[in-house]
Amino acid sequence: MKAIKKLTLWIVISLFVQFLGFYYVDSKFLSSASNVTIKK
Repeated sequence: MKAIKKLTLWIVISLFVQFLGFYYVDSKFLSSASNVTIKK
């Protein structure tokens, strides 16, 4: 039973870190607020 609790805790920590990383990438690197000018 102790191993299941430890495994569950590590899964929750892993998911939290992954969601933080994905949110950072989505808001900073993939944002559409950047100004792009194209000249021909």
